[in-house]
Amino acid sequence: MANSMYDVSAKGGRLKDLKEMCETLGLNPTPTRGRINKETGERYLDFSRNDYIRAIRECFIGIRKAEGNLSPFLAERLEIEDPMLALQIKNLDEKEQQEVWRDGSKWIFEQKIDGCRITFHWNRDWGYELYSRNDSVNDMLPIAYGDNLLIFNPDFMPSLERANIHDFIIDCELVPINKEVNKDVEGYNVITDTQQNLTTSILSLNMEQSIEVQEKNPMKLVVFDIIRIDGNWLTDKTLRERKELLSEVYTDILKPAFKEQIELVPNSGDIPKQDYYNQIIANGDEGVVAKDLDSKYDLKGKRAGEWIKIKRSVSQSLLNESFGDFIDAFIIGYNLGTPGTNNEKRVASLNFGIYLTDDEGNLKLDENQNPVVHHIATVGGLKDELKDALTVPEKVDAEGNVIEKAHLDAKFMGYVAEIDGQDVSSKELRLMHPILVSWRPDKSADKCKIKESFLKSLIL
Repeated sequence: MANSMYDVSAKGGRLKDLKEMCETLGLNPTPTRGRINKETGERYLDFSRNDYIRAIRECFIGIRKAEGNLSPFLAERLEIEDPMLALQIKNLDEKEQQEVWRDGSKWIFEQKIDGCRITFHWNRDWGYELYSRNDSVNDMLPIAYGDNLLIFNPDFMPSLERANIHDFIIDCELVPINKEVNKDVEGYNVITDTQQNLTTSILSLNMEQSIEVQEKNPMKLVVFDIIRIDGNWLTDKTLRERKELLSEVYTDILKPAFKEQIELVPNSGDIPKQDYYNQIIANGDEGVVAKDLDSKYDLKGKRAGEWIKIKRSVSQSLLNESFGDFIDAFIIGYNLGTPGTNNEKRVASLNFGIYLTDDEGNLKLDENQNPVVHHIATVGGLKDELKDALTVPEKVDAEGNVIEKAHLDAKFMGYVAEIDGQDVSSKELRLMHPILVSWRPDKSADKCKIKESFLKSLIL
């Protein structure tokens, strides 16, 4: 992380924040994006997000050089704009989806790991480093976690040094060894409701605290790709070729060195893909990533469709528990569209609620002993005809003054629908990526109940 004296508190790399950060540091980025004034034909230069990031990075690299603490791994990590990313299967057409699922195709299924994406760098001369795919808001450089992980046992370095290789970069996920996370982490501001939250919370601690927590919650690396070895990038190799090389490195070097703190990502192998996916879902895991064995590795992090995410849905979890097909919820509110768009004066999304119960079926009550209505989802992506049907149009007087804003027709409040989603958010217990499946005019709002404990079990 950058020295705190240089912290200018950029907020996640938004263009406005990056511009302010450059101004605070007195930086003059080099513009690389040219635009043409349509009226005059004049070409002028404009700053892109990457222009600001490049200037900030160069600034802090210079600072680290001057201070003598520049990591030798940083240059090669910066060649990776973003580790290769996966596209959601819903973005493929039906024929492409069928090919992904077809047994015997060039696609293989790997278990989707609910952890933190890490590139693991080792060099015989330099040692090792682990980088997040995210940048620090302090300096816009990749976040290094090597000093914060209690994962490298004494056998690690000698085992690698005995190998007949000089360096490598492994693509992997960092997760707790135990799926049932240890709750005994009070006082550390650690969120423990999911593996991902536990991992990110531990990594955000200072080094001493991070190590203390890991003594009770040991971590491991789940490796799934190798993208560089002996100074050579493997981006021109197919996934099939990279997998063969990774298998050798894992068996001969990594597993003997790390023992229980490393694992090769599980895959479908010879198991029919549907059966493998069903096993993953039945175990309560997130889903699978389908990967094209002929694909090359993309260092720019584009979601081009060579890797495909196939996640479980809430409906699948409901079926597994014999709770029905979808969540029944009722309309509790609405949101108009974004100002300046065609939906500005139309209902563009609906807020849905449910009643929560305990495990005995008793309604959860507020301090006034009224049933608690839990906001379970905000569903957008509504069809235009539905938006029109839901909306009472804006009313204006003869002078054009608004006398009544557009709003949801009151008759729809409390109306019940079947909704589905990917999973449930850990903080708000709301459906992630919710969709409206169908309306349930036969059902009343008071029947829309769900156990709070089951809802929490859907958190991934």
